[in-house]
Amino acid sequence: MHLLKIFLAWVINDYWNIFLKVITGSADKTIKIFDVLSGFKQLTTLKAAAPVDSLETIYNLTLAGCGDGNVLCFDNDHGNSIYG
Repeated sequence: MHLLKIFLAWVINDYWNIFLKVITGSADKTIKIFDVLSGFKQLTTLKAAAPVDSLETIYNLTLAGCGDGNVLCFDNDHGNSIYG
């Protein structure tokens, strides 16, 4: 659960592994990834330095635009920061 208002949510359908993920970004400076098929079990929490204002997911990568002007890139499968 996010501590502050959720600004965005993104639904990912992975056709090869047949599972769904919901990815959310929030003013609490986190991006959270949930597995839909397991009853919205939280898979990981990614940390940002500022509130997340925008979110885009491409395959297994999530790009987050933050309130401090930075763009972050995360690997959804492992929860690693790739850029930013």
